[in-house]
Formats: sequence, structure tokens, C-alpha cells
Amino acid sequence: MFKIKLDVLKIDSGIMTDVIQISVGIAIISIIYRFVKEPEEFIFDETILNAFKFVFYGFLATYIYLVLKNNNFPKVDVITFLTFLLACFEATHNFIISIGKWIAVFLKLLFRGEL
Repeated sequence: MFKIKLDVLKIDSGIMTDVIQISVGIAIISIIYRFVKEPEEFIFDETILNAFKFVFYGFLATYIYLVLKNNNFPKVDVITFLTFLLACFEATHNFIISIGKWIAVFLKLLFRGEL
């Protein structure tokens, strides 16, 4: 009787590589910022939880990226792209909070000669 055509908006999959580059740039800038500023207090259990979240969000983003690139999808639907975007930025955020903080402290100690 009624036909409903659901046309899903598609986004160019090449943008996904740009998102990864932006995420890496944000992580590097954050490590440099944490290197320059005063050290923060480390909360061990929160750091471990953020490291686990980094691994799992990173796995999700990598999986989506590799599946779409290996199957040569020129365009992806918006929901998949937004899931990838969220996973990339959450992985970056959790990296900064957990591992990036330790890298900044290590570099600071190395440059001060205290290591």
C-alpha cells in the first residue's frame, strides 16, 4: 500500500583517514602540552581503566576502518561514520589521559637528567 524509501546519507570514506591524522595530531599536541606544564596527580585505577578504554575504542575504530578500506567502500553511511568518529576521538582521549600522561612524565624526567 505505502512504500517508504529510506535513503541513507552517505559520506566519502576518504575522510576517515583525515580523522585518524587529526586524532594523532591531537595526541601529539597533548603530550607536548603535558610535557611543558606542571605534573598532574596520577590516579592509578582511573589510568588503568582509561588504558583499557583506549585499547577497546582503538580496536573498534581500527576494525571499522580496515573493513571499509579492504572492501573498497567509496562511501559509508552516516551511522557507521559517526561510530568510527566517536571511537577515534574516544581512543585519542583515553590515550591522552592514560598512556600520553606517562609519556610526558618520562620525557620530562629524561630531559631533566633525572632518569
